[in-house]
Amino acid sequence: MRLEPVSDYTYRASGSATFESGSDDRDVTAAVLDEALEQHAALEIDVSGIEASNSIVLSLMLAWLRQARHLEKDLKFKNIGAPLSELIRFTGLDGILLNNGNPR
Repeated sequence: MRLEPVSDYTYRASGSATFESGSDDRDVTAAVLDEALEQHAALEIDVSGIEASNSIVLSLMLAWLRQARHLEKDLKFKNIGAPLSELIRFTGLDGILLNNGNPR
């Protein structure tokens, strides 16, 4: 999984996340996100480049959201495709992840 800048306030998540790569993915993306959050009060992550929807992807999204909240920054997700949206709803995380990263 990679996080790459698309514009000043938008980063794109792309690639795949597996049980084998999950910890490394978390560490690599956390470093990128930390640097981006130091420069901006709010960011968007475009998740349209994520190749497969699974629990590791959900874990990464939640970790990114926790990271932003810890730094008192706003983080929103955009371009969440149907398979990932369905998984988010199935797990009951729609109130957190489908509302642009803000709880109801």
